[in-house]
Amino acid sequence: MDGLWMKTVLDHAPVGIVVMDEQRVIHFMNERAQEMTNWRTGDTFPHCLYCQARELTGDGEQCILALDDPLPVFQTQLPNHDGDYEIYDVRTDKLTFPDGNTYMILALHRPQSTQGNDQLKVERLLVRETMRVQEVERKRIARELHDHIGQSVYSIFLGVQGMKNHLSDPKYMNHLRTMETHLEQTMDDIKLLSKELRPQVLDSLGLCKALQVAVTDWQTTYGVQFEVDCEIFNKELFKDAELQLFRVMQEAVRNAIRHGQARHITIRLQADETSLRYEIIDNGQGFDVHNLRNTGLGLFHMKERMKMVRGDVKWDSRIGGPTRIYGHIPFV
Repeated sequence: MDGLWMKTVLDHAPVGIVVMDEQRVIHFMNERAQEMTNWRTGDTFPHCLYCQARELTGDGEQCILALDDPLPVFQTQLPNHDGDYEIYDVRTDKLTFPDGNTYMILALHRPQSTQGNDQLKVERLLVRETMRVQEVERKRIARELHDHIGQSVYSIFLGVQGMKNHLSDPKYMNHLRTMETHLEQTMDDIKLLSKELRPQVLDSLGLCKALQVAVTDWQTTYGVQFEVDCEIFNKELFKDAELQLFRVMQEAVRNAIRHGQARHITIRLQADETSLRYEIIDNGQGFDVHNLRNTGLGLFHMKERMKMVRGDVKWDSRIGGPTRIYGHIPFV
C-alpha cells in the first residue's frame, strides 16, 4: 500500500487523527482532525484547558500527553484557531522509532451522545457562577479595604503627624518623615487595590466615568499613555453587562502592558441603535492569534464574560503588533 492510499484511508476515518513530536509540532493530521480543530500540519498543538491550569513544581512537564506514562483516554477541552474551546474525547499513544524520535498519536472525537454537550454546559455554568461569586467576594474585600483597613492606616497617619509637633530630635524626626511617606504610599496602594477589586464609581456613575477613573490610575501606575473615546449613550446596559465589559477591558490593558510591553493604548466605546461596540488597541509586541497555547485562561475568561451578557470578543494581532481587541454587547 503506497502513502497516498494510506492517507486516503486515514482521511475517511471516523475520528480525527493527529501525530506530533515531543515539541508538540504537528507532523500529520487527517481531514477529520483539520475540520474539527482548524489546526494544520506544522502548527504547534495547543495545550488543553486542563493542562493550561495545571500547577507545576520545579521543571515538571506541563502537558499530560508528554508524560512518561500518559493517560490513554480522557476528556478535555481544546481551543481551535479562533480561541473557542470545544470538548473532545481523546485517546493517546506514543511511538518511538529506532532513531530515538518519539511521536504522540492522538485520536479525537466529539462525544456521540448528549452527555458531552451537557457536561460542557455544566462546566460553562460553573465557570460563570464562579465569576459571579468572585465579583461578590471582590466587592466585599474592596469594602473592607476602604472602610476598615484604609481608615485604620489613615488614623495611624494622623497620629504620626501629631507626634511631629512634640519631637525635637532630628533623628526621630527623620524616622517619622519616613513613616509618613510609607503610610501615604500604603494609603494610595489601598485605594488603587480597592478600585481594581471593585470600581465603586461603576455602580454609581456608570461605565464611561468608571473607565475614565481607571485610565487615570493606570497612567499613574504603569506610565502608559491612554487615549479614550467613550460616547455617553442614552440606552442602558444591565449593570452586570457594564461590569463584565469593564473586566474585559481591564484584562486587555493588563495583558497589553505586562505581556505586550505596550506604551500607548486606545480604548473606544461607541453606540448604535442596537448595541455598544468596543475596541482596545495597543502598540505592544502582539501575538499570534492562530497559536494561543501560551495565553492561559485570560482569553478564555474574556470570552466567557461576553457570552454571559450575549456579547462577543475577538482578537486581531500579529507578532510585532499592534493588537486590537473588539466586540459588541446588545442593549437590553
